[in-house]
Amino acid sequence: MKKYFSVSIVSFLFISTVSFCQAPAIEWQKSFGGSADDKAVSAIQTNDGGYIIAGSTESTDGDVEDNKVKLDCWVIKLKSNSELDWKKCFGGESAHQPNEIIQTRDRCYVVAGSTMLKDGNQTGVHGNDDYWIYKVNTSLVPQWMRTYGGKTDDNAKSIQQTSDGGFIVAGWGGANGNNIKGNLGGNDFWIVKLNKQGSIIWQNSLGGSGIDNASGAVETADGGYIAVGYSNSNNLNVTGNHGATDCWLLKLDSTGVIEWQKSIGGKGLDYGYSIHLTADKGFIIAGATESNDGDVKGNHGQSDAWVIKTDSMGKIQWQKCYGGTKNEVAYAIQQTNDGGYVFAGSTNSNDGDVKGNHGATDVWVVKLDKDGNIKWQKCMGGTDVEQAKSIHQTNDGGYIISAFSKSKDGDVTTNKGNYDSWIIKLKP
Repeated sequence: MKKYFSVSIVSFLFISTVSFCQAPAIEWQKSFGGSADDKAVSAIQTNDGGYIIAGSTESTDGDVEDNKVKLDCWVIKLKSNSELDWKKCFGGESAHQPNEIIQTRDRCYVVAGSTMLKDGNQTGVHGNDDYWIYKVNTSLVPQWMRTYGGKTDDNAKSIQQTSDGGFIVAGWGGANGNNIKGNLGGNDFWIVKLNKQGSIIWQNSLGGSGIDNASGAVETADGGYIAVGYSNSNNLNVTGNHGATDCWLLKLDSTGVIEWQKSIGGKGLDYGYSIHLTADKGFIIAGATESNDGDVKGNHGQSDAWVIKTDSMGKIQWQKCYGGTKNEVAYAIQQTNDGGYVFAGSTNSNDGDVKGNHGATDVWVVKLDKDGNIKWQKCMGGTDVEQAKSIHQTNDGGYIISAFSKSKDGDVTTNKGNYDSWIIKLKP
């Protein structure tokens, strides 16, 4: 009896070990900011092994020394050991809101976002808010800065370098005029192809008569582009809307012409926030859903983080909802080295798929296998509000996460006031 009992325990422990992975520990975490709001929205590992972070700042004190306006783009460079390399406000005399930062193949940095206020030192303004793209080298010498837009509000949500050395930019554009031609009503997906100097090669406004907002676009294996966002239209370029707002997936050829489009969702509010090309030439999409019908199955309650895997033609291979009885959202996703996926966002649940919430809203990171099954999940934060906006796997197999936090307890060791930019490095 004793021998059988011992073998059973060993077998059980072995099965549990291989079936469930422990979430990686926090290797380091750092808060940056001043007495006002500072929010990191994008972080990547750079080719020197360090990290570059872009966010917004409203502070003029604490860690922020050169903010000249109420709202500015704030970029922080960390060394590979997480020590501060440099920090700088990139906006100058006008307010700027960044959404993504990338490193280019010539080892420069490019920030995409919007410029919100105009003054005599701002050149090329077109309306209220414009797309704003800024390129700077590693010595912080500006290479070029461009604004693009129409007569109303325009916001660049993502930028990726393309195979020709140029860039594909996705966001939303408003009324016709200046750089925008062919607006279909309300906000449109506004996809802009730039050359390596930032000049427009082509632009296309896509959508219907409602609100159509693009969140991201990437180059595809055939030299075209795939864009994702959300739409409440059901006419013109948009067909198949399920009700309220759908995740809208749009395939373009190399010149920006629509090849196909797909509305994904149910009767509730459904959003697509991030898209990446997968190793099998399909797509992985992250967002949020309040539906539990149509294309959406398995919602846990209120809003769930939502991940969709499609083939190269947009056919759904699987979709899964992740969360608890309150609200979750996935803002960023990427395929990992093992063929699975990792997404980051936020949660204020502490049941269902969510375990370990510290209180209020936590950063939530979830690792999936190739079929969308959870391998591990991790809540990070304190008793106040945290939210993650980007995640990337690092060279050592860990993860770098950009977030913002109002806490000064739990996982968060310091807070300078209101929201701080909060950068988290997870171990492999």
